[in-house]
Amino acid sequence: MHDENQTRNFHRIFLIDSKKELKKHCKDTIISKRDFSKLVFSATYGKARINCMSHYDTFEPEHLRLNELDHKAIANNGVGSFKPNTKKSVNKITQMFEDRKISAGHLFYNNDFSRWYFFYFDQRDVSKENNNWKCGSHVHLINWLWPTFNSFGIWKDFVSDKKCPRPSSGLHIRFIDT
Repeated sequence: MHDENQTRNFHRIFLIDSKKELKKHCKDTIISKRDFSKLVFSATYGKARINCMSHYDTFEPEHLRLNELDHKAIANNGVGSFKPNTKKSVNKITQMFEDRKISAGHLFYNNDFSRWYFFYFDQRDVSKENNNWKCGSHVHLINWLWPTFNSFGIWKDFVSDKKCPRPSSGLHIRFIDT
């Protein structure tokens, strides 16, 4: 069931003019996948009072990528137990699922960029299990109220660095996958 109060709380983030008030508000805010997706779509396609740019990236450690020898070892193993080279290749695949990072960043902004909001997360942030935040699934937010950051620098860093950087001082906002 969709919660209209939840939607209003999420949208209120874009009206707050004080960093202190924003921090307090975000402690009690829950962003649903539905509301977030609707805003991204509306803002991207000009159907909202705010604009949006989105970037998605995957970082995979080079040493875990399968090479030609790995592919041959798997193809030539046959039925039964793994041979040593095949085991090594399969271990690389398993470790890749642990170590890779799939990230998303969404920059919302007004026409002159005087107000901007950068939401970012990776697959671990929005996961229900093995989450690094005590309150569980979440997204991060940093915006124009952080005077040491600007939208252009944050966006440039996020889209250009393949290790998926993230600002370290953003807020955590609870996220639900509904």
